[in-house]
Amino acid sequence: MSRGLLVAVPAYDAAIRVELLWADAPATCAAIWAALPIEKPAFHGRRSGQELFVLADPFEPPGRENARRVVNAGDVVFVHLPPGWTDHHPDFPSAEHGLFDIAFIYGSDACVRGPEGVVDANLFGRVLAEDRAALARVCERVWLEGTAPLRIVGTNGA
Repeated sequence: MSRGLLVAVPAYDAAIRVELLWADAPATCAAIWAALPIEKPAFHGRRSGQELFVLADPFEPPGRENARRVVNAGDVVFVHLPPGWTDHHPDFPSAEHGLFDIAFIYGSDACVRGPEGVVDANLFGRVLAEDRAALARVCERVWLEGTAPLRIVGTNGA
């Protein structure tokens, strides 16, 4: 069994399992794993299309690994926006260490974007196929209703 993630959204009674891509993104998987548990509000993407994301507390950025700009439904990616990036949204103020963005892609129209355009994202996980419909339902509700508390924990055998 490999270590994976469980993404819980209690407000919507949802639990979504993620397979971590240890062979393709070992540094990113290790960095995310070390940052667990992550309990933050989930936001719907404003620029990137069908995406739900959470801003994690700062950790040692893993660097560019298994990088993608175009992503697919079910992909889970990490983006580090370094200090000094610009955005004028009150929920995303510039931070001393930058922003640590974990995004869950639920549609085919997503393209990872930061405040100044398309960015590279480390593809480090995939939502299990049987949980993708649940992810889409959660994401659509967050889109319509606003943020929702989200909790990410590690599992042994996603």
